[in-house]
Amino acid sequence: MGAYNLYKNHHDCHNDIMLNQILKRDWKFDGVVISDWGGCHDTEESVTNGLDVEFGSWTDGLTMGATNAYDNYYLADAYKRLMTKRHTHGLSKGASSLPSSGTPPPRRAVSGSR
Repeated sequence: MGAYNLYKNHHDCHNDIMLNQILKRDWKFDGVVISDWGGCHDTEESVTNGLDVEFGSWTDGLTMGATNAYDNYYLADAYKRLMTKRHTHGLSKGASSLPSSGTPPPRRAVSGSR
C-alpha cells in the first residue's frame, strides 16, 4: 500500500523511485500496489509511476484514462498484476491468458513538487 508521506518531493502513492525503481525493479515485488485512501494527488503520476489501484481520492480518478489518454503499457501492467493475483488465488476460473505489458514508452521528467 502506498503511503501519504513524500520522498524527494513526490507523494509515495505515485513516486517513481519508490514504486517502480525500488519496489518493483530492485526488490522484484510482483504484487499489486494500492494507494491509501485519499493518498493520490496526481492521476497522471499515479498511472505512470507505478500505482496499480487508486482508492478514494480527490484527483479526477481515471477520467483521463477513460478517454485513452494513457499509454496502454501502464494500464496493461496494472491489469496484469491484478489478474495474476486473482489467478494465483483461484479467483479467475476460465479466464483467458494475461496480456503482455510490452515495452514501456520513454519516461518523461516530472517537475518539482505539487
